[in-house]
Amino acid sequence: MGIRTGPYSYRIFAQILSNLVLCGLVILGFLLTPGRCKEIYPGCFSNQDCKKGEFCWRKEGCGGSGTCVPLPEVCIQVYDPVCGCDGRTYANACEAHLAGVNVAYAGECKNGPECIPDGDVAPQGSRDGQVNIGDAVLALRFALGLEIVTEEDRCHADVAPLGKNQQPNPDGQIIIGDALVILRKALGLIDFGSGKEIWKPAPGTTWQWQLTGEIDTSVEAEMFDVDLFGTPVEVIQELHRRGRKVICYFSAGTYEPWRPDASKFSEEVLGKPLKDWPDERWLDIRRLDLLGPIMKARLDLAVEKGCDGVEPDNVDAYQNDSGFPLTYEDQLLYNRWLAEEAHRRGLSVGLKNDLDQIPDLESYFDWALNEECFSYNECEKLLPFVNNGKAVFGVEYELDPADFCARANQVGFSFMKKRLDLDAWRLPCW
Repeated sequence: MGIRTGPYSYRIFAQILSNLVLCGLVILGFLLTPGRCKEIYPGCFSNQDCKKGEFCWRKEGCGGSGTCVPLPEVCIQVYDPVCGCDGRTYANACEAHLAGVNVAYAGECKNGPECIPDGDVAPQGSRDGQVNIGDAVLALRFALGLEIVTEEDRCHADVAPLGKNQQPNPDGQIIIGDALVILRKALGLIDFGSGKEIWKPAPGTTWQWQLTGEIDTSVEAEMFDVDLFGTPVEVIQELHRRGRKVICYFSAGTYEPWRPDASKFSEEVLGKPLKDWPDERWLDIRRLDLLGPIMKARLDLAVEKGCDGVEPDNVDAYQNDSGFPLTYEDQLLYNRWLAEEAHRRGLSVGLKNDLDQIPDLESYFDWALNEECFSYNECEKLLPFVNNGKAVFGVEYELDPADFCARANQVGFSFMKKRLDLDAWRLPCW
């Protein structure tokens, strides 16, 4: 019987040959330098291919080649949200381009904080929970503009570059480097995004909050909230041996001059001093181009030290005299960005205070932490968290436990009385 050589057979053969060639290109990519790749593929594939002050603009979508164009000099303050190729919501397309990010689609990002880059993209539209060479091939097709990239595809394929801890640090672009990273995972050379479950505490979870002094690891609590920079790795390891979850505190909205990374903050993002903490200054949270790398490095540090989650503090600058004309939308975008970046790294993240934005932020955060809601009669604003099965941790500094514990326990809050210096002392309600 002869071999059929109709159009259908040729299409199958062409597809097989295409896949073989693409596999070869992925493997060759290990040997190609960025300059060689640029010779093979004209235009740009990432912002690194462009000059300073430019970014790799694509007419549509997040994959394929683009054109180097200048970054916008100024953007009109209009809220016409778009979802960037980095999975973050921007106030408008100009704001996305100002950050060097292309627009995935109009409107706020739909993927939310559960989007974790893991390299599992194939089969397209029905991922199989595995990462193999087929995923690398499909990612390469995305990078070359041979396949349409959906938001779900972008979420899982944008895995490069890798951070110090060999975890993805998505840059909002699907390029050949993403395919190479996925291939390395498929070959067992690296591992990331392998299903680490993000800690989501239930209402009533017990806890300890200690940011000063030597950590008392003997305290009976399911979760310890400690300082990211000041807590030794050995203490975190000891708490884990005792079966505790460890949350690491850092300020995401203010500049603290005593922190080891203080020199990385440029003067243009530093605002007015905090009313009760004159050594600290508010940050211009609109400047993700300057603050983003610093906050990402802090989240990477949390992963390196073994923290189970993070407590970003001072995330309500828009309600304070910060020195910048910050809006509700500015704060919303920044807080969502923090949550998404934490989740990308497998970190649990809590919403600190910022009560008025809970309706728009609860779905992005795993738990809440509040100070003195009983003193200010505003605890009802926290109920969306417990109503959705999420813990609400809280403290009162002035009230006696008899004045708030019964009410806290009744609604499922995990409250205690603490001193302002947040040492080991506490009077828990449970």
